[in-house]
Amino acid sequence: MRDDLRDWSRELTGALQERRISNNAAAQRVNVSPATFTSWANGVTRPSVEALPAIARLTGLSVWYLHELAGYLPDSYAPATAVIQATETQRGLYRSIRRWAEQSLEATGLTPAAHAAGLILDHDKSWELTLRPNVKGQAHPIASHTLIGLRQPRGNSRPLHEIRRELDAAIGPSLTSLGVRWRNRRVPGWPDAPDLLLEVPEFERTRAATRSDATPTPLPPVIAVLGVPYAHAELVGALAADAVGYGYVNSYSEICARFELGLGPSNQDVAESGARLLQTNLERRDGFPRRTVWTCAYPEAFEEPVIDALAERTDQFFVYVRVGPRLLEFGADVWKYDLAKCRAMADRLEAFAERMGPHRCGVVTLTDTEVFARDAQDGVTDQAVRAAASLLELLDVRPQDRTGYLGDL
Repeated sequence: MRDDLRDWSRELTGALQERRISNNAAAQRVNVSPATFTSWANGVTRPSVEALPAIARLTGLSVWYLHELAGYLPDSYAPATAVIQATETQRGLYRSIRRWAEQSLEATGLTPAAHAAGLILDHDKSWELTLRPNVKGQAHPIASHTLIGLRQPRGNSRPLHEIRRELDAAIGPSLTSLGVRWRNRRVPGWPDAPDLLLEVPEFERTRAATRSDATPTPLPPVIAVLGVPYAHAELVGALAADAVGYGYVNSYSEICARFELGLGPSNQDVAESGARLLQTNLERRDGFPRRTVWTCAYPEAFEEPVIDALAERTDQFFVYVRVGPRLLEFGADVWKYDLAKCRAMADRLEAFAERMGPHRCGVVTLTDTEVFARDAQDGVTDQAVRAAASLLELLDVRPQDRTGYLGDL
């Protein structure tokens, strides 16, 4: 349990016990997985700020008190001063709270990888951990993820599959909520990397919006970035969100946490669960939060019923990250996807972009010539950064209005 969440855990579990509500029942009513809610209730991970109003209705605790317990209010702000509960005022304060929540990561220096390392050492202090930013790109280097290498204590030579199973069972749900997964591919530039490697999203982590609704350029309420596997639609989306102050949804993290897939799910499980999650969000009016960028890069998720439902969402602007045939084949091999499925997805994306037209679907391109002019991982990262900048041009976001990584280019 985290020291800063002890009061939160005590108050929440006490309120649930008084009302005879189990964690599983509470999770269902708050619309998160039982594993995620249990992690919140036990003070292992900080609760999602978006879930606090639902938890308040469930427990009878004041929503402002829950914000204080969860550490989302600055020291100068006390619930006792928040006697104004008018809806319009509450909305403004809620936006500020979400901003404070996101900025608290940078203020404390607690990155997702540092949080994950703390959870691992809290479970077993004998591990030797190495944190290594996974920097890719030559012209535009960026660390979208951090790698955590795990080495067993000397004299311990347990089979790797046993260690993975134990870690997944003990703290898997908490790590999954941070977007952590096992990495099974080699790491260029790290020849002596440990046999056990975890990958943690940093730049591509799920995060809340950081700007108010009053932006210099009118933007679509929701932006969806679509691409085949390894088109780096996730990085393009995360860069664009960072530049305009939008929130970003890491689809992989959301899928694994929602469906409790663990740290090493198969591509098939992720894709099928992603299709279910996307369909659920499309059926709900509030399935996609405003001022958010989300991505889809799973062939099984982008089928005809979903395509038709997406076309009806007039609140969204779509971006198709087009790739050349060589990069498409390369990506299918890297992620071990069936090449025919990836080609079929590319064909559906082309048809979707033509169906939507340029006013509802922009197209940015990663060319084979540029990607493979150097190391492919560096080349595709550099091209993804340029594609994100092209996306901002499509949205008429002026260079002087951009923030974050693209604002510094």
